[in-house]
Amino acid sequence: MRRLCLMISLSLSLLAVGCKPTAAGDGAGEGDSGSSTGPVRKVVKFEGAADPKFAGTWKTDKESSVLDLRKDGSLTITSMVRSPRGTVKSSFDGKWLVSGEDLLLQYSAPKQGEMTIEYPAQLTGNEMTLDQGSRSKMTYKRQPDPAAKK
Repeated sequence: MRRLCLMISLSLSLLAVGCKPTAAGDGAGEGDSGSSTGPVRKVVKFEGAADPKFAGTWKTDKESSVLDLRKDGSLTITSMVRSPRGTVKSSFDGKWLVSGEDLLLQYSAPKQGEMTIEYPAQLTGNEMTLDQGSRSKMTYKRQPDPAAKK
């Protein structure tokens, strides 16, 4: 059971936000003795500002991933992952910023600690596309603000 929880936690972290590969030429993973210990996580500085254009609740078509980007820069990531035991829902709280054309998400994941992920982001009206590197692109749609109906 403990191993299953660890595997699900890791899967959720990767599914929820993915990993951006290290940029070529940044020196990470180069010049060592040829041994490899696995992927090298790119160090990302969490600098920028919470851009109101990005604020809102964003969902993928199948609602497997939800990003709640609040105006104050706080964040909730919710993901749904199918497993042999059914669908597992996971949620992470953190912070978000925009730096240039990149969306930065910072949160803590069980067994992994604090993570900062950088996504090249394209915002077109109520659609946001995040480039997840080798995992391709994920498109989110802005959800209507329930407070706006009052």
